[in-house]
Amino acid sequence: MADLHDIVAVAAGYTSSYALSADGSLWVWGSNSFGELGLNSTTFKFLTPQHLLPPPGYAFISIAAAVNYGGTLATLTTIPEPSSVCMPAIAAMGLLRRARRGGVSRS
Repeated sequence: MADLHDIVAVAAGYTSSYALSADGSLWVWGSNSFGELGLNSTTFKFLTPQHLLPPPGYAFISIAAAVNYGGTLATLTTIPEPSSVCMPAIAAMGLLRRARRGGVSRS
């Protein structure tokens, strides 16, 4: 059995089901005869949940499924690189510390 945990959303279509995990991945199961589960195959059915990872640098953030044969929508977002977010903040903190100690000259 799959290790489903930290599920934040669930969507159920006519013949397939989807669960969005807090880590930005999906669990998918059900009919897959047209590749609708996104597993890069057309194996007829998956009776147990399969773990579907987003492309590198992305995370799934929402899911929605049509109850008829309409399909499923999974929304992706980019994941910012840690250095691009943290480095400006670390640099700013260093400037503030030096300014408090009188280490930064003001013109």
